[in-house]
Amino acid sequence: MKRILLMAIGIAAVIGVLLCIVLSRVSAGARETVREFTIAVSTEAYDDALALMHPEFAKEVPVERLEDMFVQTKPYTTVKITSFEINNSRATLSGTAETDDGCVSALDFNLLSEQVVGFSITPLCKFD
Repeated sequence: MKRILLMAIGIAAVIGVLLCIVLSRVSAGARETVREFTIAVSTEAYDDALALMHPEFAKEVPVERLEDMFVQTKPYTTVKITSFEINNSRATLSGTAETDDGCVSALDFNLLSEQVVGFSITPLCKFD
């Protein structure tokens, strides 16, 4: 009985590790999109951010609107994704972005086929 229990625990551990690896690889593109977008808008690389957006969403949020939204934002240097949910080709990611001086903002992103279709970065870390 003890041997069966140990085998079951071992199998569960292997399955858990494999599941983590698979989820990490599946979410890698979406995580990178969020990281690149967050850094782009905070460093005034609005064209780079626009390239990561779904074309229809980019029409709703053109470069001028991004500039208005992120004027005087401190550059984020660290982006951490803490929550990832995928359903078909839609993904929802949440996490945090941090500046070099320790200011932290919450991130919430919606992606469609690894393209940004909605986002919230709050509160923005702004220069005084």
